[in-house]
Amino acid sequence: MLTAPRSSDGHWFFGPVFASKAIYFQVMWASVLINIFALASSVYIMTVYDRVVPNNAIQSLWWLTSIIAFVIMFDLTMKILRGIFVDRASARVDTKVSAALFERIARHDATLTNTATGSLAGTVRNFDMLKDAIGSASFTVLVDMPFIFLFIYVLYLIGGSIAFVPMVIVPTVIIFALILQPIIKRMTELSQAQGKSKQAVIVEMIAALETVKTVRGISMLRNRWMNSVLHQAKSTMKTKVTSQLAAQFAQFGQQVSQVVMVVYGVFLIADGSLTMGQLIACVILSGRTMAPLAQLTGLLGRMNSALSAYRALDELLGGTSDEEARADAVERKTINGDVEFRNVSFTYEAQPEPILNEINFKIDAGERLAVVGRIGSGKTTLLRLLCGLNPPDKGAVLVDNADIRHIRPDDVRRNIGVVMQNPVLFSGSIRDNILMGNPDASDEDLVEVARLSGVEGFVGMLPGGFDFPLSERGRELSVGMRQSVAIARALIGKPNILLMDEPTAALDAQAEANMVNSLDLATKGITTIFVTHRGALLQIADKVLALESGRVAAFGPRDEVMKPTPVAAAAPQS
Repeated sequence: MLTAPRSSDGHWFFGPVFASKAIYFQVMWASVLINIFALASSVYIMTVYDRVVPNNAIQSLWWLTSIIAFVIMFDLTMKILRGIFVDRASARVDTKVSAALFERIARHDATLTNTATGSLAGTVRNFDMLKDAIGSASFTVLVDMPFIFLFIYVLYLIGGSIAFVPMVIVPTVIIFALILQPIIKRMTELSQAQGKSKQAVIVEMIAALETVKTVRGISMLRNRWMNSVLHQAKSTMKTKVTSQLAAQFAQFGQQVSQVVMVVYGVFLIADGSLTMGQLIACVILSGRTMAPLAQLTGLLGRMNSALSAYRALDELLGGTSDEEARADAVERKTINGDVEFRNVSFTYEAQPEPILNEINFKIDAGERLAVVGRIGSGKTTLLRLLCGLNPPDKGAVLVDNADIRHIRPDDVRRNIGVVMQNPVLFSGSIRDNILMGNPDASDEDLVEVARLSGVEGFVGMLPGGFDFPLSERGRELSVGMRQSVAIARALIGKPNILLMDEPTAALDAQAEANMVNSLDLATKGITTIFVTHRGALLQIADKVLALESGRVAAFGPRDEVMKPTPVAAAAPQS
């Protein structure tokens, strides 16, 4: 298991829990009072039966009733406060751990790149199980368990040998529950794993629902879904049956305890060693003694789920990602734009061959580099390494002669604008999407990047203009429009390095010509690296890098790299 990182708050989970130790200490005191008050009703009934009724002491009855009424009201107050305290502490833990979860996922690196979205969402959802373990329902059962021994001791003081009945029943119920725990644990872990698989199927389908419909993939995904549902249903049913068996045995033990105590108590009364009031008090205390055991099986089941969720979350939160390790690097507020790849190699996980192999090139600040090559030659991967999404396996990616791994991620993101091949927009307005990385930008900056990116050409025709609302992934806009918004989003931060992956791939000839002209203006003086297979965009490039099977096939000034070879020039004309 991975070791959780240490911070000012310590462990990602226990740190927030221990930070609320003052509240949990108050909960413990409240539990002590509540369990002491639970003895009052038994003592009250015993006193009424043995003292008030035989002597017709009505005045004493009113005094005792007044006292027990006060105790009951105070007990109610303590229970309400205990629930509030536990829920308040749970809310604090929830807030801090949820923030850590968001930061960890938002700043994920190659350690999470290959994690299925649905599976990752299922892991995050499991945090609810962990919260349940520290919530009022579970925590109060846990803190009430030690008081079982207090009630058995009081039973002994009141009824003598009659206390041996719960002394035998209680450990029997506990041992039976513990015997079933390995089975429940195994079934719980299996059910959670199958739940993640089910979640992955539905999330994947929702994310690509239109594609699923058009390629007639519903049947295949339905089979996957039903297969996951059936397997999880079987595991869940086995878990519930086993848990119910433990719970029913606890109730059975409670009933047996009361019956045996009554039978045994009758003989003790006949011998004169026990009074009627004492027997009734002992039966009531027996119920209070066995009550936590009836909830113990449910608690153990929740604890199994919580432990399984904890292990999954600890694997996610416990390690230190590459970005977190770089968070304490030297701050570089400004990057000029010199870029160099020095003997860089990179291999994706589970792939036998490197996607990039011994890549070497260098461009100066302000130069524009076009990256060309066949599909799978490593063009997009090169951009991913330069913007810090993946670290190289060998060699170094240098920016201003500094290894990008030694630059703080926030500094990299602030100085490097990125436009991926399939840009993703988020729910909100067009303005929200453009200003996402620089929310403090002025309206003048917004209008300027809209002009440079081509957003200006269509935003005026939309209702609300820049405030036109978008749904998830910006489905209301065409692919070309989304590309323009993504370019504007990259430019709004005024980066000194701009990376673009096929920025004109989705545009027609006229739109591409307009975009090329806009990019020519927008990228002047900015180090620009763009992947393209379109000749129009090559016009604004200063240099060209040609990749072939992950290696540099050619690099140099555009006209030299792109000029026809002698063989091509001598080819006969048809």
